[in-house]
Amino acid sequence: MALKDLTESWATLLSIFTASAIVLSVTYDFGYLLFVGVSLSEVPTTLADHVRSSLVWLPYLLIAMFIVFIYELINTRIEGGLTEEEIVQSSPFPRFTYWFRRSPLYLWAALALLPSTLFLFKDIVVPLKYWAISTPCVWLILHSWFFGHARIQKRTTEEFYTLSKWVPGVMMIVFFFGAISAESSVKNERQHTFELQNETVSGVLLRSYDKYFLLWKKDEDSYIFLPSSLVRRFYLERKNESNREGRVSNQVNQGKPGHPIFTF
Repeated sequence: MALKDLTESWATLLSIFTASAIVLSVTYDFGYLLFVGVSLSEVPTTLADHVRSSLVWLPYLLIAMFIVFIYELINTRIEGGLTEEEIVQSSPFPRFTYWFRRSPLYLWAALALLPSTLFLFKDIVVPLKYWAISTPCVWLILHSWFFGHARIQKRTTEEFYTLSKWVPGVMMIVFFFGAISAESSVKNERQHTFELQNETVSGVLLRSYDKYFLLWKKDEDSYIFLPSSLVRRFYLERKNESNREGRVSNQVNQGKPGHPIFTF
């Protein structure tokens, strides 16, 4: 009976994890395409494309969660397993201890609200990485205020409180991570050349979908969707940034237009 319950629990957790990964992958793709200037409804994506997107953001999210987990373990060990309330009550100056331990939160709140303030000035451009940190912090501050009343806390289940606190924050992080990835892709100067049946098309390869390639043509400042069924092969064009690199590139790729080459 215990084995059956364990199996059912693992099956439930796996289902929740799979559904969450797909939702977050769609959120990542939405942030990516929104920065590029393409609507998600205009892109011929499939479920496999969204699942493959999880290979981009999921490792970073797991690493971040692992770092937070280790930090909490170290904190708990240093404080002897005491809760926040027990630490304050055992202090000879409980009021000062309470304020001192909460003082970093005030700093985080100020830093979180700073981009919103700078956004009012048209000449100041707030980097996306700052928004990726600021927006979840603002949500945590608002969430704390929403559920700050004792009567609301009493009527709210612990499960709903936890989900409503962390799920939107994680989605915001993944959304901005998609936008940051798009920003990096657009700034990428590496040109790919695609050989079709009767012509060649060059551009910056942004995304490889199941049935299409999304290219950005920098000289025309436009985006094109290239059906993979029309592509015979594609390769990366190397740029010779120095004479030495040019000699090495010519020796390695002698007789070839680029490297690596992917054929179909």
